[in-house]
Amino acid sequence: MTAAPEIAAVVTRAAAAVPHGRAGCDPITVTTEDPAQTLRAARKPDVWIPSSSAWLAMAGDQGGQSSYRSEETLATSPIVIVCPDADAPKLWAGRPASWAALAGAVAGDRPPALSMPDPTRDSVGLLSILGAQTAMAKSAADAGQAELRLLTLRTKLADANADSTATLAAARKAADAAAIGVFPATEQQLWLSRKSGHRIALRGAYPADGPTAADFPVAVRSDLLDEDPRGLLTEKLIAQLHSTTTRALLTASGLRTPQGGVPDGLPEKIPAAAPVPADVAGLRAVAARWSSYKEITSRVLIAVDASGSMNQPVVDGQGRRTTRAEMLRRSALDITRLFGNKTDVGLWFFGSDAASRSAHTEAVPVGPITGEVGGEQRRKALVGRVRTYQPASGADTPLYRTILDGVSTMKPRGGEGVVTLVVVLTDGRDDTSRYSMAKDVFLSRLISLHDDQRPVPVFSVCYGAGADTSILRTVATLTGGTSVVADKPDDLTAAVAKLFIAARRGAAK
Repeated sequence: MTAAPEIAAVVTRAAAAVPHGRAGCDPITVTTEDPAQTLRAARKPDVWIPSSSAWLAMAGDQGGQSSYRSEETLATSPIVIVCPDADAPKLWAGRPASWAALAGAVAGDRPPALSMPDPTRDSVGLLSILGAQTAMAKSAADAGQAELRLLTLRTKLADANADSTATLAAARKAADAAAIGVFPATEQQLWLSRKSGHRIALRGAYPADGPTAADFPVAVRSDLLDEDPRGLLTEKLIAQLHSTTTRALLTASGLRTPQGGVPDGLPEKIPAAAPVPADVAGLRAVAARWSSYKEITSRVLIAVDASGSMNQPVVDGQGRRTTRAEMLRRSALDITRLFGNKTDVGLWFFGSDAASRSAHTEAVPVGPITGEVGGEQRRKALVGRVRTYQPASGADTPLYRTILDGVSTMKPRGGEGVVTLVVVLTDGRDDTSRYSMAKDVFLSRLISLHDDQRPVPVFSVCYGAGADTSILRTVATLTGGTSVVADKPDDLTAAVAKLFIAARRGAAK
C-alpha cells in the first residue's frame, strides 16, 4: 500500500489489524508518499490512498498506467484560506470568504502576502487551483475573463512554492501578523497546528465560491481485486479501513469521515466541496501553466480608441443599454490587475477632432507600475484614468499614426531580457482622420521601425463591424503580435482577455 502522509499513520494501524499468514499472504506493507511522487513512479502500489481523487483521475488519464478501481472515500479535509484572525475582517469585508475576494485583495493597493503550494506537486496547491478556477468561472462573464482573473491571482503570489505545513510551523513562531500573510491549507493541517499553539491566532476560512477538499479515496488495482486469495485480503483491508475503530482514529487525527465524524472544535456545517472535474487534461494543463509561470520584465503601452464611435449605444448580455466605451472600461479594469511588479506601463487615448493638437494624449506616462505619477501609485493612476475614460464626440480615429508613434516610443525601452509591447483597443479604421495616410505608406514605415534586437510586437482588439480587422491582422503578423476580433458587445471582454493572455504567453517564450 501507499498512503498520503496526512493519513498514513491511521492507515498503517488499520493494515496491521488485518489478519495475514494464511495461504502464503504476507503482512500488508504501508509506504508513506506524496501523491505526485506516486503518480510519477514507474511501479504503482497494489492499494493507493492519495490525498485527492484528482491524482487518481490523472493516473487514469496517463497511458500505460495500472487501472485502479476506486472504493468510497475514506476521509475528507476541506481546503481553508488561512490568515491572522485580526486580518480576516479586512480581507473578507463582512462577506463570506471567497477566492474572488482574495483575488481582489491581492490586486489592491495594500495587498496581503499570498503564498500557495505548487499544484503539480502538492494536493493543497492542486485543490486550491481547482477552487480558484471554479470561483473565477462564476465571477467572470466568459472563459477568457475567468482565465485572466486566475492568471492575475498567480501574478500576485509572494511564494509560489510554499509548503502549507512548513508555513504553519513558521506562523506558530511569528510575533508579527504581517509576517504570516495569507495561504491555503487543509483543515487538518490548521487543526493540528493549533494544538501546538500560536503566538498569533489564525483563522481558517472556507471559500464559499470554490469549496474543495482532500478526499482520500481507497483505490485498488483492478487485477488485484480479481485475484484469489489476495483479493480476500484486500476485502478485509477495506473493511478494516471503514471500521468504527479506524473512523475514530481518523477524527482524532483531524480528518472528517463520510459518516459524519467531525474532529473536536471544528464546525459541522461547511460548504459542500466541488467534485474533481471530468476534464482531467484541462486541470493538468491549468496546474502546469500555473507552475511554469515566470514573472517577466515588460514594458507595455496601452492605446485606447477615444473616437466618437466608442460612444455608440449597445445592449450587453444582460439586456442593459450601455456604450462601447463603458464595456471597454469594465474589461480594462480587469487588465490593470494583471501586470506584475516588474512591469513598466503607460496609457494613451487616441482620437482627433477640430481641437486636437495631436493624434493621441498621454493619460499615464510609461514607467514602473510600482512607481508614482502625479502623487499616486501608477497602478492606481491607471485604474483611475480608465474609470474616467470618455471618448470625444465627433473625434476621428488616427489609428496608423498612433501605432507608429507607439512603436517608436517603446522601441528604445526594449533590449535583452525585456519584453516590450504596444496594445491597441479600437473599433475604427484610419480613413477620415487628418493624420490619415495611405495603407502602403503606413506599412512601409512600420516595417522600417522593426529592429530584431528591440522588437515591439503590436497586439490589438478589433471591436465592432467598423474595425479594420484586415490591417490590424497584418500589423500583428509583421510585428509578432496578435489581433483578436470582437463582433458583438458580449465578445469584448472575452477578446480583451484573450489578447492579454496571448501577450503574456508570447512574452514568456
